[in-house]
Amino acid sequence: MDQIKQMMDQLSDITDEQVSELQASILSEFESVEKEDPTPQTVDAMTSLADMLDGVRNEIKRREVATVELAQKAAEATNRVYGKEDENKDMETTEVKDAAMHEEAPAAPAEEAPVTEEAPVSETPAPTMEEEKKNGRCSSNACSSRSYSRSRR
Repeated sequence: MDQIKQMMDQLSDITDEQVSELQASILSEFESVEKEDPTPQTVDAMTSLADMLDGVRNEIKRREVATVELAQKAAEATNRVYGKEDENKDMETTEVKDAAMHEEAPAAPAEEAPVTEEAPVSETPAPTMEEEKKNGRCSSNACSSRSYSRSRR
């Protein structure tokens, strides 16, 4: 337990491998204390070990975040040196301009077939004057007024 406490005091200075060893040591010690009958001393030891394990886990997370941030900063520096960021900015500017152009002028609709009004198939066409005359249904006044109204359409 004393070695665990010493390593915890130097947690930010020890290597990743040593952090892993410390974590394993804490877990091993906790398991051995856990097997004992619960007393105020064993419960205190378990609580202390759990707190130390939390500290180790937080250190591992902190190191992971630091590694990611360091990689991002390295990528930014590389982009600054080799100019890739400028190219990306130019591409972003072009994309923004293109998007603005599309918003200002609505896109042309896809070509659609012209809309025509067609009579439903079930309707039969109105008989012509000649047909009505043949059938004897057309009086001269009715036919002449119908032809007049058809010619005005």
